[in-house]
Amino acid sequence: MKKILLMAAAAATMFSSCISNNNGDEELEPIIPGLQLYDYASVQNHIALQPVDMAMRLAVLEAEAHKQGATSLESIHVGATHLYEAYFGQNNGSKIEKLDNGDYRLTFDPRNITSYYMCKGTMIVKTGGLRLSESTLTPWTVELAPGFQVLLASSGGAGYQAVDLSAASYSICRDALSYRIEMQGVAAAQSGKTIRSNWSGAFTLTVPQGGEGLAGSDIMGKNFTLAGSASGDTLFSLDNATALNFHYQVEDGLYPSPLQIVGGKETCRLLNGALLTETFPSPLVKITWQLVGNYTLRQTVEYNGYTVTR
Repeated sequence: MKKILLMAAAAATMFSSCISNNNGDEELEPIIPGLQLYDYASVQNHIALQPVDMAMRLAVLEAEAHKQGATSLESIHVGATHLYEAYFGQNNGSKIEKLDNGDYRLTFDPRNITSYYMCKGTMIVKTGGLRLSESTLTPWTVELAPGFQVLLASSGGAGYQAVDLSAASYSICRDALSYRIEMQGVAAAQSGKTIRSNWSGAFTLTVPQGGEGLAGSDIMGKNFTLAGSASGDTLFSLDNATALNFHYQVEDGLYPSPLQIVGGKETCRLLNGALLTETFPSPLVKITWQLVGNYTLRQTVEYNGYTVTR
């Protein structure tokens, strides 16, 4: 089965983080189909959540500006870190405009591919005039303008794959010490392709202790916890005619950054039962992550009766 170009993003997340590999190729071979299923479901979910990621970065920037009593988001520093550049790129075409009603217009026009996932186009973050930490009754919502895209870096960083993205709705709301994230009808498609996702889900993002207000100085260098699930058609297909349909779930996911999980469990289930063949002898894969010390990330894969830790 040919690997789709988009798989490079998931592979980069999965294999480039000092993962301990004490197993030979023969031990890995039985779980490779499971890793392919994981790639499909996790990349779909990462793509769908990119607008939420951008809105959360805006919330952190705004919260830190409020804490410092600053009026300009672009000037905020936390120690030696220029927060705007850290979150939206240095001279990389990103622009934040605060509208008269308190909403924000974010425009992304990346000139350099500086991460595995990048946004391109315009989105409106509707705040109701509140910081996200105040949104206990009125959630923030995100609306994508026509032509919005997520760009995925290809192997070796040479170029990218563009994915067209639209959604029925995105919302983020504070709930005590955590934030509730919901997305409905997220449609993602490789530019020029007819296969389109229909992805919906809900997640709870728990912030580090002391960082409930989301100020950058209170959360930098700390881990977030993510739990929840999403499901539906993905933008992937084996035959260019039928979308792969998945259920994705994360439990106690520990994240030092939006794209890197270092603890918890991810479960992916292929729901197209008719596609179970010799290529995918089982529809279910479970991956447990554990950070050992500061640099060794271990991944335990359970698939089709096999368990491999590396």
